[in-house]
Amino acid sequence: MIWRFCLIKHFFSNWGPVIGFCVLIFIESSRPFPDLVPSFHFSDKLLHFTAWSLLGFLFFRAYRFNSPISNFKTLLFWISFISAATYGMSDEIHQYFVPSRTADIYDFVADAFGSFCGVFIGSQRYAARRLPVQISGRASGVRSDPPA
Repeated sequence: MIWRFCLIKHFFSNWGPVIGFCVLIFIESSRPFPDLVPSFHFSDKLLHFTAWSLLGFLFFRAYRFNSPISNFKTLLFWISFISAATYGMSDEIHQYFVPSRTADIYDFVADAFGSFCGVFIGSQRYAARRLPVQISGRASGVRSDPPA
């Protein structure tokens, strides 16, 4: 029973932020007019880039700690990127059906570029924090005998 609780807790601690942020994006995309949008040139592209950078980072984090692909760096990178970019494409399709909103290919480009940057930042962050791998009961790279 306790292992189920730990499994559920582990799942939600990794995937909860992804799901929550996707829901927040969906809610904001469903509104006819976004509130508090800065009014400078390309401000909407900057907002898309920023949001999808965070989403890409969150996807990388979730796959990194809760997936069988976590040991395959290149695959982990591309699956995270494709997941975030696909959500960006689905968001643009969703906006096509919202009154007074439009689907814009340049928004999707900003989403995809932001996803790539967020996943890249995540991969660099977690590469720097790599934990020692357990090999036969002891951490690799750690001497078991005292120095002479």
